[in-house]
Amino acid sequence: MIEISSPLETQLLRLPRELRNLIWPHVTTLPFPIGLERIGAPSDPPMLHVELLEAFYSCNTFIVVFPPMEVHANPAKWGPNQSYNHLIRHLIVYTTESIHPPSKLQFQAFENHCPKLVDSQSVDWTYLLDLPRLSTLAINLNKMQENKFHFWNFAVIIPALRAQLPKLNLKFCVSFDAILSEAWNDPYWRRFPRNLGDNDIPYESAGYIDSTEIVAPPSEDDKKYVEEFLPHRVMPAGPPIRQGLLACSVANRQILGKHYVVKEPALLRVLIEEHYMNYKDCKERYEQGELLRSSRAVIELDEEGTF
Repeated sequence: MIEISSPLETQLLRLPRELRNLIWPHVTTLPFPIGLERIGAPSDPPMLHVELLEAFYSCNTFIVVFPPMEVHANPAKWGPNQSYNHLIRHLIVYTTESIHPPSKLQFQAFENHCPKLVDSQSVDWTYLLDLPRLSTLAINLNKMQENKFHFWNFAVIIPALRAQLPKLNLKFCVSFDAILSEAWNDPYWRRFPRNLGDNDIPYESAGYIDSTEIVAPPSEDDKKYVEEFLPHRVMPAGPPIRQGLLACSVANRQILGKHYVVKEPALLRVLIEEHYMNYKDCKERYEQGELLRSSRAVIELDEEGTF
């Protein structure tokens, strides 16, 4: 935060609040994203401290890290000034794909069984719904599964944010570097040719690859395709990431990567919408006290562990 000396504070206080509001963005905006957990707690606030904090949270881009479900006991750190978080307009979320999600859940049965379960296990994600001024959101996900895409813990949040914030600029990016860097140094994969025919060159990261289209609202063509070819709503195994991307150049990985997230993007988009609609209906009925008790609900599981 910017510290203002007492003489300058006195001079600034002589200006109308409207003029000070024009000044603060120029002195509080930083040229790089800021980790919310790295922000220090405010000291004894001067008279202008509140105005500075409001400008600081409104004008900057912030970073928050959502831990994977396996370590959910350590929730995301939203910083010491959470009463100002509602002013955040620009946010980057870093997260890791869960490797042990629940098995396939029939949406209505699962949500009737425990309508608060999605919220309780996705508390970091549901916090995003408490940011009413959010203008840009980038979700950067580290892919951990080779042939599956585990998306259940945030599936309802993306469409919920779109419904709540119609002008939100949402970007969803996926990194395959955790999978590929491990394979790069694995003796098994070192037998295969690599770029330039050199097996000793270091692994080069491709970073987060824009895959926003796979979580876009489903089109009518998506729905028709799913009804005709995938009526059982079972996601086929995804393309083999190591075999398909390990030998590619960074530029080619950045182009091809989005095609390795899921086998059927249309089905993913339909599932996300269906899950959100069922969740929304369930939550409304839960708030009205109309849901069946857990003893009367049924959960059906499959062997795949994904939607």
